[in-house]
Amino acid sequence: MRTLAKRLAVLVALLTVAVVPALEPPAAAGKLSLWRLKTYIPPADKILDVNAQDCAKKAGVELAIQTYTFDDMWTKFTAAIESKTLPDIA
Repeated sequence: MRTLAKRLAVLVALLTVAVVPALEPPAAAGKLSLWRLKTYIPPADKILDVNAQDCAKKAGVELAIQTYTFDDMWTKFTAAIESKTLPDIA
C-alpha cells in the first residue's frame, strides 16, 4: 500500500511539473518579420496579409510583412544569408 501511495505521489508531482508551465500564457516575441511570395492575385495577397496580421495580433506580436516575386527570391535570400539578416518567417 505504501508503494502505491508513493507512486501516486510521484505521478502527481510529475504531472504538476509538466502541466503548470503549459497553463501560463506564452511570452510575447515582440517583433517578427515575414517574407512571402507575391501571388499576383491582389485579393489573395490581401487575405494572406490580413490573416497573418490577425494571427500576430492574437499572439501579441508586431508583424512586418514583405512580399517579393519569384525573380527576386534567390537574390533576396542570398543577400540575407550573407548578411545574417534572414526573416523570422519565410
